[in-house]
Amino acid sequence: MNNDRASRAWQANKSKGTTRVRPSLDRVQRIQFLEMVAQMSSVSMFERKLGLTSADVASYRREFDVESPDEARRLARKLQLQSDDEREARIVEQTQIVREAEQIAQARLEALEAQKAARELEKPERNVDVNRVRQEDADRQRRFEEQQSSVKVPEKDWHLSIEAGSGSREEQVDRFRRSIVYHGLSFTAKKHNVTQGQIKHEASRLGLNINWDIVRR
Repeated sequence: MNNDRASRAWQANKSKGTTRVRPSLDRVQRIQFLEMVAQMSSVSMFERKLGLTSADVASYRREFDVESPDEARRLARKLQLQSDDEREARIVEQTQIVREAEQIAQARLEALEAQKAARELEKPERNVDVNRVRQEDADRQRRFEEQQSSVKVPEKDWHLSIEAGSGSREEQVDRFRRSIVYHGLSFTAKKHNVTQGQIKHEASRLGLNINWDIVRR
């Protein structure tokens, strides 16, 4: 009885060992299979390129329901178009994703720049700079007032003579100012036959803002 049991087990194992599973084909391989059917390729060609036996080829032909090369060619073309459409759809989808990501990144960048600009506008002016400008203005005003107060009133008043036919009063006063600034006190005093003090006093009376520190004597 033990011999019979061993024999049956051996036969069962032998049967299992001879069982073969048909190879599975992906989309590209299915298109290739149909193209080979359309080209009426040999069994050896199917076995070499796709690892299919004659029984596998017959099984796939039944599955695809192709009986002629033309039917196989049309189905291969249909699967190829579907594959191209799906690939194009994936490309469009990926492109849209990239564009949306770029738009989001650009919006975030613009928001950050706007926030930075707003913070810059909110910054107060530096006190050091403001104080320095104010101090410089005060120093200039003080020097001008000292210059004006230093003009001594001469013993005898002298006023610029406004001559008829020598231009308007403003023109003659401006010539008087330019004579002081460009030619100096001594030249202008000799020209009008007066003292330098009288020239300073008359310039002050006429409201001529002259920096006497830079005027030649």
